Order: sequence, then C-alpha cells, then structure tokens
Amino acid sequence: MRKYPQHQSGFVVMSLLVATAVIGMMIYLGFSNDISRITGTQLEAERQEWIVDNGKALDEWYLRNAWVIDSNSLAINVTTIASQAGITLKYSAQLVSSTRLNRNGVSYHVIAMWLPQTGLTGTAFDVNTGLITEGTYSSASIPRLKYHITNGATIESQLVTKSLKTMAQASTRLETWFIGQAAVATSADVNNNWFRQPSCAATADPRFLPCLAGFQDAGPVFTTAAMGAASDLVSAWGRGLLMTNDPTLVSTTHPYSVLLQAETPWGTPLQATVTESTNLTL
Repeated sequence: MRKYPQHQSGFVVMSLLVATAVIGMMIYLGFSNDISRITGTQLEAERQEWIVDNGKALDEWYLRNAWVIDSNSLAINVTTIASQAGITLKYSAQLVSSTRLNRNGVSYHVIAMWLPQTGLTGTAFDVNTGLITEGTYSSASIPRLKYHITNGATIESQLVTKSLKTMAQASTRLETWFIGQAAVATSADVNNNWFRQPSCAATADPRFLPCLAGFQDAGPVFTTAAMGAASDLVSAWGRGLLMTNDPTLVSTTHPYSVLLQAETPWGTPLQATVTESTNLTL
C-alpha cells in the first residue's frame, strides 16, 4: 500500500475542513438571505395592516367628532387626534392635519397619515390645501408609500345630506299640518296664516303656531301643535332644528311661510323655506 507523507495527509484534512466551512457558510448565507427576505416581507405586511387599521380608526374618529373638528378653523392638534382615535404611532408614522378648508360651501379638514419609506424622499403634506406629495423614489422596485387620507369633505357632505333630509321631513310635517288646519277652518278663517298667531300680544289661539322672534328650538313648537315627536328634529351633528315665523324673515301674505334652520360646525346654517303649498325650497 502506498503511504502519504504525514504533512500531505494533514493538508488533505485541512482542505476538507476548509471546504466544509465554505459549504457551511454558503448554506448559512442562503438561509440568512431567505430569513431576511421573509422578515422584510412580514414587516411590509405589518406596516400595511397598521396603516389600514388606523386609517379606519381615523375615519371613525372624524365622523364622531365632526362638529368639534370643523368648528375649529385651525389645524387640529395631532396629539389630540391620536389620543382620541386610539392610535399609537409606530414605524415613525407621520400624522398631520390641514387647516379648515372649504369646497362648495362645506368646510372641513383633511387628516393625513403615512409611513416613511426607505428610498423615498420629499414626502410632504400641504396644510393649506390638504394635498399629499409622495416624493421621489430612488428605485422603481421599492414598495410604494403607505398612507391614509381622511377627507372631511366627504364626511361633512354626507352629514349635510342627512341633515337636509331631516329638514325635508320636518317641512312635510309642517305643510301637512297647515293643510289640516285650513281643512277644518270656517269659511271666514279659510285664508288665515296658521303658521303664526294673528296677534302675538293676545291670548294664544291653539289653532296657530306661536309667534317666534328669530330662530328658536323647533321641538316645543312641533310638540305643542301635535306634529309628531320632537326627537326627530335633530340634525346629523346632533343639534336640534330651529324655526321662525318672524314677519321680517318670512312671507306674511299668500303663500304664507315659515323657515327651518340647521346649524353647521362652520357657522353657515342650512335653511329650508316651508310654504303653505307643497313647494319646498332648499
């Protein structure tokens, strides 16, 4: 049998150890890269879930607090937003409020929330327009910016629509009531203005609505005149409807009228004119 020198035998063993180490390192690096990719994917999924969940919380917070939010013309304090909405900021999240904006007579705020993205620069939010700029991406392969916009214009428009519907229903009740009063009146009283007492100084005649100087709570008026529950006379912001039959504000000749009003957070009320006919002007 051929024998190798001792030093050559040692070299072979060393070579095998080195080869084993190299293979082991390659396997380790392969696993490490796989683990890194899995970890990165999980992180992106967690960030996406976070922005979605907290975006919903932000929308719900705005809806619950629309009156307070849009009564304020300034940007809303972000610490207050996060606290009231139950949001714990993570992943270096940015939360910003616009000042009060106005579109088509509806005032609102825009609240933006986003997660800074590696490889993306110049992300910004304009507090005076409510517009977000994603910024500049360094590579087309990196994930897109994860952000959420709570647009108060959409929320407030829905509340306006709901309030106008409530006012329209109240208007119908007033019109129906007026027709009913005229239907049972004597021929001498058929042309009366049932929307207002003939003489505010005299003893009240229960057939007529009371004299209202300026806008007053509509609830007691409807209740006294048996026009249905006052609990229905509430705007989408939780404020009771107002009404007036003040001669300086309504018609004192045919067709007689009365005004309904719903307050808004931004101070410009919604108003409906109810006439003795079935015509309704919003």
